Amino acid sequence: MTASPTRRAALAALLTVPLLLAAVDGRAEERRLDAAEIEAMLSGNTAISVGGGTAYKQYFDPSGATTYVPEGGAPSPGKWRADAAEDHYCSYTKSR
Repeated sequence: MTASPTRRAALAALLTVPLLLAAVDGRAEERRLDAAEIEAMLSGNTAISVGGGTAYKQYFDPSGATTYVPEGGAPSPGKWRADAAEDHYCSYTKSR
């Protein structure tokens, strides 16, 4: 199972978008999410984005299964996880 470079880049951008925290004076502070926060954000949810000019949806099952569906395309099943050692997201889907 492999993810296309375009899709990996789009998902990486989605997951590395800093979480904005409201400060007392109204300004926001950027910070990187850790693995537990990534897992809490994705587990049981669907991400909707555009990567390489193609809109897509990706559902993140709490079991670690994922389904990637490009607009107008067939679903691709795969697996996902949040890597605690590196604090980053990993996803692999079967190429068709």
